[in-house]
Amino acid sequence: MDKKTLHLLIAKYFDADTSVEEERLLLKEALRLEGKDPLADEVLAVMGYARSKPIKSSNALRIYPIWKISGIAAAVVAIGIGGISFMSTLSYETGNECYAYVNGVRIENQTDISHLIQQQLGEISEADENMEESISNDLEDMNNALNIEML
Repeated sequence: MDKKTLHLLIAKYFDADTSVEEERLLLKEALRLEGKDPLADEVLAVMGYARSKPIKSSNALRIYPIWKISGIAAAVVAIGIGGISFMSTLSYETGNECYAYVNGVRIENQTDISHLIQQQLGEISEADENMEESISNDLEDMNNALNIEML
């Protein structure tokens, strides 16, 4: 089909005057001229036809899965070895030291530190008891308020 006849058929298609057979012929010719004639591309778009073309990739840029896995494994091993060697260079003193800082003053006497810990635990326990009592009172007040409203 020549270009002039194709363009007349496209105009007829846009006017909704084509038969099913003419539309098949139009699709066949438009596909033949795809990318070569803007009007043919337009009619293909209107017809809802889209052809997906595979993207060409060069093998030089392609990384195969085995190389990806090997690279990740090598990175993990390198990081692990680096971390272990770094940790081994650190020296830790493993003595039985017991000290605490209170208001910026270092306390080394274990008995004094034990008393401080017991005192703080006692304060926490007392606060816990006060909190439980406060919550119980609040719940009782809410219960009384609801009972009054229900009556």
